Amino acid sequence: MPYSVNHKARSRGRILRSAIELFSRQGFEKVSIGPLDSRSLEAP
Repeated sequence: MPYSVNHKARSRGRILRSAIELFSRQGFEKVSIGPLDSRSLEAP
């Protein structure tokens, strides 16, 4: 099944929101891609 037209934009938005939250809480040096990826895949 093909992705919706807005799929890319919504995915990017979730990733950016997750990154901002994690970087604010833990600092840039302590955040790895694993937690960032798993948080961005969660339902909004």
